[in-house]
Amino acid sequence: MIAGEKSTFTWIPVDAQGERSIYMFPNVNGKLSAQQVRTRFAGHIVKARHFHTEASQLPLPPVREGIRIAHEAGVRVIFDLDVAPSYFAQAGLGTESDLLQTLQMVDVLKPCKAAAREITGETDYEKIAAKLLSLGPKIVAMTMGADGCLVASANTTERVPAFNVSVVDTTGAGDAFMGGFSFGMLQGWDLPSCGLFANGCAALCCTKVGARAMGRRTEVLALIKSQRPADASHF
Repeated sequence: MIAGEKSTFTWIPVDAQGERSIYMFPNVNGKLSAQQVRTRFAGHIVKARHFHTEASQLPLPPVREGIRIAHEAGVRVIFDLDVAPSYFAQAGLGTESDLLQTLQMVDVLKPCKAAAREITGETDYEKIAAKLLSLGPKIVAMTMGADGCLVASANTTERVPAFNVSVVDTTGAGDAFMGGFSFGMLQGWDLPSCGLFANGCAALCCTKVGARAMGRRTEVLALIKSQRPADASHF
């Protein structure tokens, strides 16, 4: 806690179809500096196996500093580009060019649709992935809602189908996807398997209310076995 400062606050209204809008108030988090990342968090970052961060409400300097520290330490960097570069710049969080340069240090990039289309000028997912890979990331993972996800690297580009679930609230689905994808990579699974497990995590998240409505590993595997029995042997 920091005396006199307000904690980050997020308001997420959800409609009858389970879709939501997100209103974020960074407050004290928006004051995080690159110097604070170096002095307070670098020791933890370099000991990690994966370093997750995102572009949405924090200014770019501390985000980029965390990425730099992880990159130089050989820690896999997983970056959720949650807003379009133009919005990022308009919000005063950093310049578009600096944001794109940061992608050169990223291992796994998950861009939102608006960011992916704005950066590449494409609407076709395969073309988007190819252009994003050319900017530096080793892996690109894009969620496509009811159509599942697309995962791509220099060696493979595959669409991974979604699961059929009753959607109650999509809040947190992207984070659940990223958590599942990261977990899969830690297990050494191939990209399609990581994408399938991540889709399962996101699907289960959508069946409950709340950003932290995550399924357990056993529940995700049960979902895969019930709807993708041919792929269940990969896990």
